[in-house]
Amino acid sequence: MRRKIRLLLLLVGAASGAAHASDDAVAAAEVLLRHDAATDHTYLHDNGARFRYFITSGGADLPAASLARLRDTGLIFLPGSLWTAEKGKHVGHDMHVSIGEPEPLPDGSFRITYGFYCGTLCHSGNTAILRHDTSGWRVVSSRLNSIS
Repeated sequence: MRRKIRLLLLLVGAASGAAHASDDAVAAAEVLLRHDAATDHTYLHDNGARFRYFITSGGADLPAASLARLRDTGLIFLPGSLWTAEKGKHVGHDMHVSIGEPEPLPDGSFRITYGFYCGTLCHSGNTAILRHDTSGWRVVSSRLNSIS
């Protein structure tokens, strides 16, 4: 049943006509989300339930196809436009993840800023450095800039 609901939410997000991020932003966001999923195990609540991650990239929802490709991470990724803040909560049960467009750097790499938000006392600001070549995007480094 949950799977059907997630699929329905993905289809609703895709059919909403919302703008989508650039192809580079989408591809870089997928690689960045995979990188974070593989290196950060804070995606579970204390009771073992999984967070739901509502993703925007370049100011727009990731396409439904991108969200579907990310299912193999075991995490729940949904369109960012479906996220609603839990009123009065300092720490919520869902995460809104905002990923910026890749910014070219003089050395040929790209900087992407991104952040997680689940409440007034639950957010972080991060920066990743990525490279792009014939094999695609890859994360070179990522760092936590701020957290509350």
